[in-house]
Amino acid sequence: MPLGLFINLLIKFPREFIMTLTKNLNYLITIIAFLLSFIILVNCGGGGGGGGSSASTTKYNYSQTASDHKTTEYNNQYGLGKIKAAEGYAALGGYTEGGPIKVAVLDTGIDTDHSKLSGQITSGGYDFVNSDSDAEDDHGHGTHVSGIIAAAKTGSGMHGVCPNCDIIPIKVCTEAGACNQAVVAEGLDRARAEGAKVVNISLGWSSATPTLKTAINEAVNAGMILSIASGNDGYLNWISWPARYAQDYTTKKTVFAVGATNSNNAITSYSNECGGVSNWCDYFIHAPGHSIYSTTYDGSYGNKNGTSMAAPHV
Repeated sequence: MPLGLFINLLIKFPREFIMTLTKNLNYLITIIAFLLSFIILVNCGGGGGGGGSSASTTKYNYSQTASDHKTTEYNNQYGLGKIKAAEGYAALGGYTEGGPIKVAVLDTGIDTDHSKLSGQITSGGYDFVNSDSDAEDDHGHGTHVSGIIAAAKTGSGMHGVCPNCDIIPIKVCTEAGACNQAVVAEGLDRARAEGAKVVNISLGWSSATPTLKTAINEAVNAGMILSIASGNDGYLNWISWPARYAQDYTTKKTVFAVGATNSNNAITSYSNECGGVSNWCDYFIHAPGHSIYSTTYDGSYGNKNGTSMAAPHV
């Protein structure tokens, strides 16, 4: 099932149903996060190793159960359990073989030598900070985000939500973590040109430029899905840009603002929230974002907090 079909189904849900779900946060977190992860897994496969194209045939093993997928790698992080990833893998028959979906990560780059990520990186990445094709991470944020998305299954450490996905690393932030909206817009254009189907943007500002909005609109018009962190200011009725484009009538069908929850499914104190504003909340979801275990740019693993860690779970 393609991602676009899921989005169309979500849009057609009766508003009354959406409002009913929002009254029970825990069910909303579980249902929405599971559905989004389920669709991504259909496109990229529930198991297996690193990047690269596979045969065009599809294979299933419906004898597998969710327990079969709850390996040490899986259980080393609570996020996969919270989004019911193992149940999704089992429902899909364990895995699919086919061309993995391309996920562009607009961030500080990626540790290209990390054992969990080196085989997940596909062509098309770019370093807009240093103007070269080596999107090496010199900060750490982008490596952590990329691991949550697509760290490979190797039998140790942890694995990503979609271990068969291909990462297009696009470095738009400096070593100090400073990010310019014009550069992010260039990164979005690059992701679109390279055929990315999903884009993760774990970045945010208090306002947005027309240049960034134009780039987002063009990405949406190309059929790309954007998962964007809501921000870490602790506001209850305000989310940062560009996550707030989830409210825009021209983009909200494929742009999702993502807030953070902890291991108890409670909203974190720092997560920016939509506050019940209807046209924000329709496309505002939550995912695990507190004390998330993932890859670090020294070749190891570590925990980080933030809506930046929540967005890549979607």
